[in-house]
Amino acid sequence: MSNATITITQHDGQKVDVTPNIGDTLAFESTLRKNKAWGGLTDNAMRMMYFRAWSAAKREGKTTQTWDEFSSGEHAATDVSFKKDDADESTDDDAVVSLGESIPEGQPTNFS
Repeated sequence: MSNATITITQHDGQKVDVTPNIGDTLAFESTLRKNKAWGGLTDNAMRMMYFRAWSAAKREGKTTQTWDEFSSGEHAATDVSFKKDDADESTDDDAVVSLGESIPEGQPTNFS
C-alpha cells in the first residue's frame, strides 16, 4: 500500500493534505476486527482509504474529529482522494499517439 499524499476535502470545502503510514493502516485493521458488522477487508476498500486519511489527519494534528464525525453527519468529509503530483500528470494517451509508428510496412511476418 502506498504512502502517497491524500487530500481530504472537508465539509466546508477546505482541503487538507495528509500522508498515511503503516500505523494508520494497522489502526484500520484493528478497528475492522472490532466492528465485525463492517465485513472483511475485501468489502471495505473505500472505508479503509477514508479511515487511513482520518487516522493520518488525527496523528498529524489536522483534525480533532472522531471517526464518526469525520465519516458521517453534517460535518463529515466530502471527499478523500490521492493527490496528483505534477510529474504524474502525463497520461498513457501520450504513449498511444506513437504506438506502431516504428513498425515498418511490408510483408507480414510468419511467426509459426
